[in-house]
Amino acid sequence: MVQGVSGQSNNNFGTINRIGTTTDGRIIYELKDPEGNTSGRVSLPQTDCDRFEKAYNDILSVAPQMSEYMKNKPTPEEMKKRKKLSKLLVLGPAAIGALIPAIVIKKGKHVELKQVLFTIGGFIAGLVGGINLNKAIMLPPGATKFTKATQELSKLDIKAA
Repeated sequence: MVQGVSGQSNNNFGTINRIGTTTDGRIIYELKDPEGNTSGRVSLPQTDCDRFEKAYNDILSVAPQMSEYMKNKPTPEEMKKRKKLSKLLVLGPAAIGALIPAIVIKKGKHVELKQVLFTIGGFIAGLVGGINLNKAIMLPPGATKFTKATQELSKLDIKAA
């Protein structure tokens, strides 16, 4: 039974169809290029099919965004500016997270211990927030989803059929 996996019959990045089973029970998929020509076949254990199809569909869903980003990718000068901005986006919130508790906590028992603990906690919270802010602003749309999907594919037992 032939079953379209991508959910899109025509797209600019090709399709993949489930076309059968090998003698040892592996599922065979046929990869087609955007023109509809067969570009390869792969097989994988039936237990991995859902993970494979989800990862493949995730890649297809963000492929247009990634392709558009690559067409308009930043110049080397813009990349230098982005690296500086990236550092500020990570270190700025971390510094603010560390300074606020250090300044605010002034009264009570064990003030020094509270200041140290809350300063470390504020620094870590600011650092995590800065990293997430940096990802949201600096990465191309869909990059995280694309990376997770390719990592998932690399974990599967995929063989050429």
